[in-house]
Amino acid sequence: PLPGLPYTKGFIVYITSFIIAFMTPLALWSRNYIRAMDELEADTGMFIRDFMNLIRSGMSIEDSLNLLARRGYRRLTIFIHGLQHYIRMGYTFRESFEKVSEGLPRRLLIYLSVLTDVFEAGGRAVDVAVRASTFFSILRSLEDMRERNLRVYSWIVVMSMLMFEIAGVVLVYFIATSTSFQVIGPAVLTAQQVVGILFYSGVIISVFAGLLVGKIVKGDARAGIWYIYLFLLMTGLTYSNIDVLLKLVAGISIGSGLNETLPV
Repeated sequence: PLPGLPYTKGFIVYITSFIIAFMTPLALWSRNYIRAMDELEADTGMFIRDFMNLIRSGMSIEDSLNLLARRGYRRLTIFIHGLQHYIRMGYTFRESFEKVSEGLPRRLLIYLSVLTDVFEAGGRAVDVAVRASTFFSILRSLEDMRERNLRVYSWIVVMSMLMFEIAGVVLVYFIATSTSFQVIGPAVLTAQQVVGILFYSGVIISVFAGLLVGKIVKGDARAGIWYIYLFLLMTGLTYSNIDVLLKLVAGISIGSGLNETLPV
């Protein structure tokens, strides 16, 4: 029999339980992070336009921020409150911006840094910023269109993972019900060891497939954590309950067949 890695059903159930317990908070964080970035990028163009229009109308920076903070900019409101706080403490706009922008994505910082350039440039820079906010909104629309188009490729990856799980279940069915199964090489396998090999293969594929989907759709590997979690969960539930699945789908019980040795 193959030495080394454990192949028992109990171990697969243990790993699946670990994935659910450890990965669920991480997956929810990833989901929330991506949703937050989407909201921030969607509201940035509108915020810059409204801010510059208020400044152009003669309102001070502090009064403009106070008015904008009461509007519906969702997660960007936290950024606005931070600017208010540091400006009231006597910091310049650039200094306030640098303090509250820590942790924001680089792409979002490029958009928002226009504000600091406007207040330092003076002149007609406000009019330029208003027009630039329109371009930001157009770029965001194009980005949404790109994500919708690329999401098709992510579904290809998802369907490939699903087909891998189905093929694994079918393979185990044929192995467990076969009276003679030839194994290439000197190793003698049991059906349960084949299930374990398929499980480990699914775990490895899940990690890379999840990262790939996140990079394709969002351009950020952190977005792939959510997909890694879903793929790992699908793999774990499939192979930890493979005997139950075959009994429900094919009407056969292979509980004892899982531990039978496959002859060379």
